[in-house]
Amino acid sequence: MYRRPPGQQQRGFTLIELMLTIGVLGVIAAIAVPSFTTMIKNNRITATTNEVVGALQFARAEAVRRARVVQVNSVDNDSSKGLLLWMDGDSSGSYQAGEELRIMRIADSSMTIVAKVGAAAGAVDFAVAPNGMTNLADTLTVNICDDRSGDYGRTISLLASGVVRTETGVTCGESV
Repeated sequence: MYRRPPGQQQRGFTLIELMLTIGVLGVIAAIAVPSFTTMIKNNRITATTNEVVGALQFARAEAVRRARVVQVNSVDNDSSKGLLLWMDGDSSGSYQAGEELRIMRIADSSMTIVAKVGAAAGAVDFAVAPNGMTNLADTLTVNICDDRSGDYGRTISLLASGVVRTETGVTCGESV
């Protein structure tokens, strides 16, 4: 066995110390990674919720600012693809290319977005009047979930008055 001469200090790490440090780091990483994944998924739901709320508030603000009716529809009649905000410039009553004010697309395919007016689920289709009121007969609710089950979802409620509310901790899963 090698012995150090007296008065000479040890430099560096031994192989055992290095292996022990790597083992401790591995355990810490194994604990942290699932929490990090949950944080990323929660942030995606929050970001999608904020995009939808922003689009609904933008439609109301533009209707009031321009003193014209602004239409809000699902992209391709599917709420999970996003929202189309447009103003009927030629008074045809239907969307024409170039009439869009904003197209808000949902980029994350793991998001499930279900829109309902009252109890009837379907595509989003309503108008915002120049006074900020919608033509909705009942409250529009938009449930946003991802691929997890549990209380991770969010609900956006758009009242007939044009007021937008959000709720967190909505149960997601098969029944959404």
